[in-house]
Amino acid sequence: MVSDFTVGILLSLSAAILFGVHTSFSKTKSVIESGVAMPIYNIYFLFGAAIVNLIEFIILIIMGASIQFTYLGIICAILLLCFETFLLLSIQQIGVGYATGFSVFSCSVITPILQIILGQPIAVSWIMIIGLIMLAFSVFLMSILRDALKCCGVNTNNNNNNTDDAIANNNNNNNNNNGIELQMDDNDATNVSQITGSHIMGNELAALDEHTPLIANISQEDDINNNEEMKISRCSMIIGLIYSSLAGIFMSILPLPSLYAEEASAGLNFFLSFGIGCLIVMPLSAVIAVFTSPGGHGNDDGDIMSDTLQNGEKGKQELIRSDNDLQSVIPYNLIYKLVSFDNQVWHFKQVVIPAVSAGVVWGIGNICGFSSFLYLSYTIAVSFVQCNVIVAMFLGVVLWKEITNKIEMSILFLLSLVLVAGCAVVVYGVFGSF
Repeated sequence: MVSDFTVGILLSLSAAILFGVHTSFSKTKSVIESGVAMPIYNIYFLFGAAIVNLIEFIILIIMGASIQFTYLGIICAILLLCFETFLLLSIQQIGVGYATGFSVFSCSVITPILQIILGQPIAVSWIMIIGLIMLAFSVFLMSILRDALKCCGVNTNNNNNNTDDAIANNNNNNNNNNGIELQMDDNDATNVSQITGSHIMGNELAALDEHTPLIANISQEDDINNNEEMKISRCSMIIGLIYSSLAGIFMSILPLPSLYAEEASAGLNFFLSFGIGCLIVMPLSAVIAVFTSPGGHGNDDGDIMSDTLQNGEKGKQELIRSDNDLQSVIPYNLIYKLVSFDNQVWHFKQVVIPAVSAGVVWGIGNICGFSSFLYLSYTIAVSFVQCNVIVAMFLGVVLWKEITNKIEMSILFLLSLVLVAGCAVVVYGVFGSF
């Protein structure tokens, strides 16, 4: 007979694989060329996740199960939306790599605390902590690998001509079709695949005005502005760290409400409530599209924020040009286009199928992930689910050809081994043996 531990490991690894696979849907040509805003993409994504949960509910009803709705499913959906929101805000401040790395780090800090709160035993706590450090360290280095290699003087762009050409062609197509230019460099494309449970596209990253304050590219000719730029950099870093830490906290507590559901609503019965929660928070994601669009600069028509969401670099230039007149405005034009389902914002034809498909794949993985908490301790389940980074990396190398530099690929492989070893150390720390 298969042990509960084996079932839990299989479920958590299945969740990791599906979480890693779902990120590839955001890299399809139609999504990238559309330049759709991340919160809009998330609306389609949440709809796909809700579909999976409702189908699972129908299957259980046909099998004769008795299912009771619980408000805890709505809380889980709100926590998911909070995670996505704070991750987006942190990316705007410190970039994809650092936002991802710090969120995983804070998740690793919170997870053992949650295990203690749940009353789950820890055999050797210091060994478990070492395993969590290994896990957080490996994911963080994966997230910032290219920046780290650049600091060490290693050129990672020599073998990426194909990627650059493909991106250039996409940009040319966008120019021909829309009269605008949306730019995405290969660093953005690589980091996209490394975000745990997130769905951020290359063109959307361009519209986010992403920068990395930890690594400054300031020449000696700019000495006059160095002090001011350092102040901005430090401020962005602090704000970004706060946002990414909050994202990690929400990520770690996301499954927690499901563990407190009553018997008729627990386990597989929980996902009806979660699916309804996803449908409920979908309008909130549209609100986030309005208030997390970069900038917040106003003009007489209130259109600049909507331009940023719709027109990528064009909108960014408007924001930069109005930098001295920073003020908060309500972008009524964008709100109108959201409510009227304007295709300039929603991009139905280009985005619906890949985004909903991503939600379906993620929803199946979420069912596996939540179910693994019934068989494993909280820390072990969370640790193994983090292996989705390895899956996303593998697809990024093999399917999307995002990384072709041999040095970079070798380091990623070694960091993947460190991540797996960290999971094994966590298991030993929790149980005291294998």
